[in-house]
Amino acid sequence: MFNPVNPDGTFNELGAGWGMQGKLVTDCNKDIIRWLKETARLSAEESKDHENLSIPEISIQDQYVHDYPFCWRAEEDRLIQYPRRSWFIRTTQFKDQMLANNQRINWLPEHIKEGRFGNFLETNVDWALSRERYWGTPLPIWVCDKTGEKEAMASYDELLAKPGVAGTDVWEKAKKANPDLVEDLKVHKPYIDAVTYDSPFADGARMQRVTEVIDCWYDSGAMPFAQWGYPHQGREQFHAQFPADFISEALDQTRGWFYSQLAISTLLFGDTGSTGADSTDADRPAIDFPHPFRNCIVLGLMLGNDGTKMSKSKRNYLDPDEIFNRYGADALRWYFFANQAPWSSIVYSERSIKESIPEFLLRLWNVYSFFVIYANIDGFDPAAQIDGPADQLTSDVLARAATYRPVAER
Repeated sequence: MFNPVNPDGTFNELGAGWGMQGKLVTDCNKDIIRWLKETARLSAEESKDHENLSIPEISIQDQYVHDYPFCWRAEEDRLIQYPRRSWFIRTTQFKDQMLANNQRINWLPEHIKEGRFGNFLETNVDWALSRERYWGTPLPIWVCDKTGEKEAMASYDELLAKPGVAGTDVWEKAKKANPDLVEDLKVHKPYIDAVTYDSPFADGARMQRVTEVIDCWYDSGAMPFAQWGYPHQGREQFHAQFPADFISEALDQTRGWFYSQLAISTLLFGDTGSTGADSTDADRPAIDFPHPFRNCIVLGLMLGNDGTKMSKSKRNYLDPDEIFNRYGADALRWYFFANQAPWSSIVYSERSIKESIPEFLLRLWNVYSFFVIYANIDGFDPAAQIDGPADQLTSDVLARAATYRPVAER
C-alpha cells in the first residue's frame, strides 16, 4: 500500500518530491492542484515523443467547494480517512444466518426489518474489532516476539496457567500502593500489558499482548450473556432470560447496539439447524432463532427546535432538570407517551409539555381525587372484592369480583 501520510495527517518523506513533506494534507489543496497541472503538462509533452503513448486529458478545477468531516468532540478538527492495520471478525461468513435470524424478529415499525436493518445486513462487511486506544477491553491476543505466531486467551485463569508467566507483580504492586483499586482492573491496561509467558513457538521467545483494545460496541453486544458472567458463571440466569422478550433503543442503534447484539449472538449460538454453534458444547448451545431478542421497538429521535438531533456539543436542548422544576416529570412523561408513535422523531416543544398539564394531568388528578374522596367515605376497598392476588388489573382479574359487570351490561 502506498501511504504518503503520517498518522498526524502530515505528508511523510514520500511527499518530499512534491514539496509537501511535513505539511497537513488539508492545507495542501493548492499545492496538489499545482503539482497535478505541472505533471499533466510534462506528461503531455513527453507523449509527443512516443507514438504509442497516450496520456489522458486531465481536467483540473481550481476550486471545488465541499464539506469536510469534523470531529464531533472538537468542531475545529477536520478528519481524514486513514488506513490502519486492524483485527477483524469475519462476520461476512455468517451473513445468511444473520439475515435468517433477523427474519424471525418482530420489529416495530415493521419496515426496519427489510429496510434500514435488513439492508445493513445485506451489505455486511467484516467487523473491524480493534481500536488503538487506552480505555477499553484489552484484545486478549498474545504474539510471539520471534515468530509472530499468535494465541488467544479465553480467560485470565488460562493466561496465568501458561508456562513462565511473568508480569503479574505490576498489578500486585499497584494494588498494594492503592488498596481501593477494584480487582477487575488487573485485566485492563496497563497491568495486563505487563503479563508475558514462554512462547510455545520458539525456544527462549516470549509471548506479549498486542496493544489494541476491543471496539466498545462489542462490549455492548455481549450484554445478553456478559451481564451474568456467562459462561464462567450465571448459567441459570442466562438460560432463564435468553433470548430477551423485548428491547428498545433509538433509530441510530440499528447499526450499533441492535447489530452488535444480533451479530455476536448469531456467531455464538447460531440456530438449531445451522453450523454456527455446537449442540454438544455446553458453553455454546445451538438456540432457535430469533435471538438475542424477540421483539424490538425502534424509537424515533428527539430533535431540537432547529429540527436537528439533540446534541451535547450543539447544546440545542433544555436541561431536563429545568423541565422537571418548571412543569414536573409527569408532564414530560406524558409528552413522550402521547405526542405520537414512539418510532416517530419528535421536535421538542416546551409549549406542548406546558399544555399537557391543564389538558390532561390536572383532569386526571381531579378524577382520581373525586374517586378517592367518595371511595373513602363509602369504605370501598376494590382489593377486597377480588379473590386471590390482584397485582395487575387485567380484565380476567377484574372479572373475578362478585360485583363485576361486563361492558355490554353497564
